Amino acid sequence: MLLSIIGGLERPPGGRVEVDGEEVTAMSPDGVARMLRERVAFIFQSFGLLPVLSAAENVGLPMRLIRSIAHGEGITAIVATHDNALIELADRVLELKDGKLVS
Repeated sequence: MLLSIIGGLERPPGGRVEVDGEEVTAMSPDGVARMLRERVAFIFQSFGLLPVLSAAENVGLPMRLIRSIAHGEGITAIVATHDNALIELADRVLELKDGKLVS
């Protein structure tokens, strides 16, 4: 749900959300569409596994691609996961507990 709120796909129950200095919660539907097109990308997971890769390699491949693209373009990628293999690939890990940022 948090990523959906950050991406403007859902509205938060209160407060405001900013992405790259722009308030997402005040954007029109066209503004949200423009932001999604230019600044935010979602990768929806499916089970399109590559049979030549191990399970661990299949899990890590999307994160490696995201990381490579983000570093090459100078952008930030936000990934929400419970997968320890993906967490180990991250440059920075933030943890939420009971809806609050704890680290």
